[in-house]
Amino acid sequence: MRCLHCSSHIHLAEDADAKAIDDLTRQIKAATDARLLQVLRASKAQLQLETKLDRNLRRALRRSKAEIVNAVKAAAERGGLDELRRMRRDEMNAWILDNGLASSIMEITDAERETLANVEELLLASEDGFSAASLGGVGEALADQTISGIYDDVILPDVQRSVRDALSSAAFTLEPSDVISGLDAALRSSEGRQITEARTRISSYGRELTAIAAEEAGLNHYLYLGPKDGITRSFCKEIVGKVYTETQVGEMRNYQLEPVLTRGGGYNCRHSWSPVSEELIESANLERGTDADVRRANQKARADR
Repeated sequence: MRCLHCSSHIHLAEDADAKAIDDLTRQIKAATDARLLQVLRASKAQLQLETKLDRNLRRALRRSKAEIVNAVKAAAERGGLDELRRMRRDEMNAWILDNGLASSIMEITDAERETLANVEELLLASEDGFSAASLGGVGEALADQTISGIYDDVILPDVQRSVRDALSSAAFTLEPSDVISGLDAALRSSEGRQITEARTRISSYGRELTAIAAEEAGLNHYLYLGPKDGITRSFCKEIVGKVYTETQVGEMRNYQLEPVLTRGGGYNCRHSWSPVSEELIESANLERGTDADVRRANQKARADR
């Protein structure tokens, strides 16, 4: 059985995000340890960031795609569709970016900057004096890689395919309006997948930074943080709220995107890993996950495929 909210083609509803944030707020109110409180607040901030990215990127992509539709319409009116058809892939990508899509990249870079700040808060809770500066150029390299993955692997190919399909259809119809309306519909139909990919990759970016920072700080225990609500996938339900060793996390399988340390539960996962020290585990009386928990989580993830 497939878990619907985990699908790469199904977008999380806004009320699901709101419920998740409410759940984390309840966890924050119930926390009595100061450092655990700091960890939970950073986790909530990251989820709020991903919710904001979801909303803002959706708006930015719609504006960008409207500009692309208008650019194709203008080309049709001046008889310039053949010029577009002859473009190589790299030329078409440059044309797409110049005609609106480049403006949406700012939403991703803003999200990456805020994610870095949230990771620093997570590490500060366990490691006094931790600074994101200790990551050196790794964070910047990961940020570039994330943007490239979102645009070069997903959004640009989707948009270019829609534009080329529209240009091909123009050869078989005398009505430019049909071509334009078809392009508009095609660009909108891929929106959900693009948002899901962007959100999932930003979440993964945060987890990757966290894992690198944890290694730098010498921390090898991780607390799985996030909501425990009605749409939490069974894999995450088994492990959320517990501390696992790095070895145990390495043995986890979500059967979607791996490794679990940087991919969490998979597509649209709203959970995160926080490195924790032995001192924090003891002071906050955190529950330690068992090998049996790992096996159950893996079994449920496999059953949900």
